[in-house]
This record gives sequence, C-alpha cells and structure tokens, in this order.
Amino acid sequence: MLLPVQVTKTHRFHSKMSQAQPYLPQTTKDADSLSDRLNAFNELSERLSSAYGQLETEVSQLSDELALSRAQRQSERAQKDQLADRLSALLEALPAAVVLVDGRDRVDRFNPAAEALFPGLAWARRWSEVQAESVLTSTSTGEWLLSNERRVNVSCQPLNDGGQILVIVDMTEQRDLEERLQRQGRLTD
Repeated sequence: MLLPVQVTKTHRFHSKMSQAQPYLPQTTKDADSLSDRLNAFNELSERLSSAYGQLETEVSQLSDELALSRAQRQSERAQKDQLADRLSALLEALPAAVVLVDGRDRVDRFNPAAEALFPGLAWARRWSEVQAESVLTSTSTGEWLLSNERRVNVSCQPLNDGGQILVIVDMTEQRDLEERLQRQGRLTD
C-alpha cells in the first residue's frame, strides 16, 4: 500500500513528464548543425565498420598463415624425429664404438659397442675422465691401448658446436693376427 505522500510525488512527476515536449530545433541553423553532426557520425560509423571489416579479414588471413606454419613445423618435427630414430637405430647397430662428446667435454650419446670398451662410460660424464680411466697409452696415429687390454683405433671428427664425435674400432683381433703372422714369418725364415 502506498502512502499518500508518495502518491502525490509520483503524480507530480508523471504530470510533468506528460507536459514535456520533444526537442525540436528552434532555427534552421540548429537543424543544419544537427544534420551535419549526424552525417559526420554516419561517416565515422561507416569508416569504423570498414576498418573493422579489414581487420577481420587480416585476422583471418593471419590465422590461416599461422595454421599453415604450425602444420609445416609439425611436419618438419615429424621428419626430424624419424631421422633421429633412424640414426639412433644405426648407432645401435654399428659394430664400431661411437661416442658423441658435447662442447663442454660431456658424453652426450654412445652406443653399446662403446659401452663394452669403456666400462665407466655414462651420459653427461666428462669424456676426459673416461679417457683417463680407460686409456693406458695412445699414439699420434690414433691407436690406444685400453686398461682392459683392448687395442683400438680412434677417429675424431670435430663438430660445429665445439663437440666431437669419436669412432672407435676394436683392432685387438686384427693386431693379434698380424703379430702371429709376423712370428710365423720369422720362424719360417
């Protein structure tokens, strides 16, 4: 239930609103000014709509380019992964020992043949430490006598990152055969 005072205030407000007149320009100058403002507003609105449309087109084009770039990167990554898998399989299958040493003298990769020749070989271990533990003597021609009495031939190839890749071939049996042949040759003479 409304109080009489409130009814009176509400009634006065409605009566004033019913007496309100819409704004009508008083002069031709006011009408022209209003028309100019509306035209300027419409022109700006059209420019804004046009610019927004262009932005939407550019965003769409950039999104398409980004999707294409992502697809290309994924394809390249898949190809690199496939190549890395093939190289890993090749590394595992090689009868020669292979050791990859990074630019900080840390063992980065090696195969089972390398592990058999160098028992202390481990990932991230310093190659100079492994070499000091395992190599008894070395020659300038790249032949090493290992602590396990194996004789190996070492080829070292520097890498662009400051590291190196070592290919180590166990020559023990070949050297033993050569020594036997030399002994037999001396005995027959």
